[in-house]
Amino acid sequence: VFRSKEKPKKVIFLGSDGRQYPFLCKAEKRGDLRKDSRLMEFAAMVNQLLAKSPDANRRNLAVRTFHVVIISEKCGLLEWVPNTKGLRHVIDDLWKTRKHARPSLPQIKDMFDRSKDPYETFTKQVLPRHPPVLHKWFLKCGDPSVWFAKRVLFSQSQALWSMLGYLVGLGDRHGENILLDTDSGRLVHVDFDCLFGKGLLLERPEMVPFRLTQNCVAAMGITGVEGIYRQCCEVTMEVLRDRGNTQTLLSVLHVFVADPLLEITKKVAASELAEHRVQTARYTISEVEKKLNGMLNVGAAVEPSKDNRESVLSKDERKQSALGRDRGVGLSVKGQVDELIKAATCKRNLSEMYVGWQPWL
Repeated sequence: VFRSKEKPKKVIFLGSDGRQYPFLCKAEKRGDLRKDSRLMEFAAMVNQLLAKSPDANRRNLAVRTFHVVIISEKCGLLEWVPNTKGLRHVIDDLWKTRKHARPSLPQIKDMFDRSKDPYETFTKQVLPRHPPVLHKWFLKCGDPSVWFAKRVLFSQSQALWSMLGYLVGLGDRHGENILLDTDSGRLVHVDFDCLFGKGLLLERPEMVPFRLTQNCVAAMGITGVEGIYRQCCEVTMEVLRDRGNTQTLLSVLHVFVADPLLEITKKVAASELAEHRVQTARYTISEVEKKLNGMLNVGAAVEPSKDNRESVLSKDERKQSALGRDRGVGLSVKGQVDELIKAATCKRNLSEMYVGWQPWL
């Protein structure tokens, strides 16, 4: 039994072939494991489309999926992915080897609570005390070829999940919901309760399209986001935005119209509930369709000034907690990817994130 909030249990099944199959038995009080199941089906479809693309196939781009067995609405079994460790735990272990101590989470929260300008606090007090360390994890490999292979796979899987997560509005990407495969360096994402832009409706709206914090960038080597990462983002988005593929992906997402998985964000009379669910699902799919057309993009049209330092959104949009700006015209794949990377690494956006998300990691 694990110590986390939901107290999940690790269960090992002995198969007829004599092999052991570990699963995680989890009961969700607030979430819905059917979302995990649906997203894994969607990821499997994306893998099929990537396999047909020569560019993606050459780079071995594929999402690491896992099986989800639904027992009831709130309970289910999730396949245990072996040799994985939470990104936050990997970074914490690396920090234990350093001489200098770092502020604890309650101390950082207290800094932000007392701060008048979160941006100043984030850039001048928090970031200098948390230099990136994740790149040092790759140095544990004795063989240079293994080190290089792990770093490449890390960059590729991060790019793939960035684009896929942006497309389906995946939020809550804190350090425990992203696992690192310690054998290969591949990233594995878990816990898909915060889907379809739900992160924008939180008390502290999520201002970034995906996690691309300083450790994530440092781990990709000297080129940072400009090397393998950007290329793989563009290749992935090319595949997702291909006209034939777009229709396939949208047909898979239309299952959400018939499945009551989307949260009802406002109080609705019981008689209107079914109709409201359908309208919510249709609106959600239309938003995904806009992203696939390059229409809904994250900021970057605003020139930085003294009023909006490092920001990719205008002052009015920041007040509205607006993440996206619908320009009414589709951007190219390169333009869309560029704006997403700018928004994800924007220090102004990161400073507005919830402290528990740990944007400095």
